[in-house]
Amino acid sequence: VYKRQRRVALASALVARARDVGVELRERTQVLSHRRVADGVTLETADGPVEARMLVAADGLGSPLRRAEGLEVATEGPRRFGLRRHFQLAPWTPYVEVHFADGVEAYVTPAGARRVGLAFLWEDGGVEGRVGFDTLLARFPRLQERLLVAAPDSQVRGAGPLARVARVRVADRFALVGDAAGYVDALTGEGLSLAFACAESLGTLLPDALTKGATRQVLRPYEQRFQQVFRKYAWATRALLMLARRPGLRRPIVRLLGRSPWMFERILHAVVA
Repeated sequence: VYKRQRRVALASALVARARDVGVELRERTQVLSHRRVADGVTLETADGPVEARMLVAADGLGSPLRRAEGLEVATEGPRRFGLRRHFQLAPWTPYVEVHFADGVEAYVTPAGARRVGLAFLWEDGGVEGRVGFDTLLARFPRLQERLLVAAPDSQVRGAGPLARVARVRVADRFALVGDAAGYVDALTGEGLSLAFACAESLGTLLPDALTKGATRQVLRPYEQRFQQVFRKYAWATRALLMLARRPGLRRPIVRLLGRSPWMFERILHAVVA
């Protein structure tokens, strides 16, 4: 059982740590454009120009910087979307629960002593009628009953389409990190783990790379590390998506893993190790 916290608590801790080690933060500063100069990159922001030796873009699923660099690749297949909200309620389990209904999954996550997170994932066109948090919740009567007496603890937030593809993750004095570098789906909950692994890899490489001009070739080891980490995540996520779309196959596999927890642990170890 792992200790879970809301994303905002993690973000606050990361900001505090960055300040402790002397990072200059310019929060809520919109990047309007960027261009390469002789010895680095110049960013045009809403608060004026910023000069740097290299630009690391960690600007999320939609990543305007990925598009501006010409690294965006169109995705294929059904589009997936997500909605989430938190509730003031003591978690009834220390584990993440996954519930299935026709065309939609529900993910329940303990997020504090008296806080539960609920997220829905579904495919565009896979849910009939109007799609909203309450209409999706109504598809899960047991969850709806549990949450009837719980007050909302956050606003409903959405994201999507979830799948994103980048042609490569590096260019001269430029690198993509996190969801901006590529994403398959949220159903495995590995987005942060992938981002941290790649950020650590890039951070280890940067001191030497910057002394050599941070060219695409110099940054190539980061691209290779990303592909190594992402490949395992993508394989597992696509396999679970396949099961989510096929109830006739999903049910016997879930029953089998329920009877053989050792098998589930081995699969999990192979995916996340």
